[in-house]
Amino acid sequence: MFKKTFILQHRRRIVIIFIVLIALTLLAFSPLVIGLVMMGLEEAATGKNLGEHNSVWGVLPWLSFGTMVIFLPPALILLKITVVSVLHDLIVLFKRSKEDRDDGVDGVDGFDGSMGSMGRCLSETLKK
Repeated sequence: MFKKTFILQHRRRIVIIFIVLIALTLLAFSPLVIGLVMMGLEEAATGKNLGEHNSVWGVLPWLSFGTMVIFLPPALILLKITVVSVLHDLIVLFKRSKEDRDDGVDGVDGFDGSMGSMGRCLSETLKK
């Protein structure tokens, strides 16, 4: 079960997950942000105090209840799957480093002053 990594050694997957999480979060809160920003701009342009009662932009943040219901659950599910996958990857990397140490790759008991197998695994991950 713990043989291959899912996320940590795949930079493209990390980028895609990050972009999807950011996009889902922005979509969930977009009516709130757009409404407040536009209400502030209209207030600055007209000099009147604006709210829900006299501005269309003041009503727009209420729509974020709907967008949050649609976009936040998938974002949270993706976040949970990502956390579990990263934990899985860390277990795989620790097992690999332990196997490398047991095989004597690092020299005598792994105390030869080199980076070590776990450091090599992580440095290979960061290079990709």
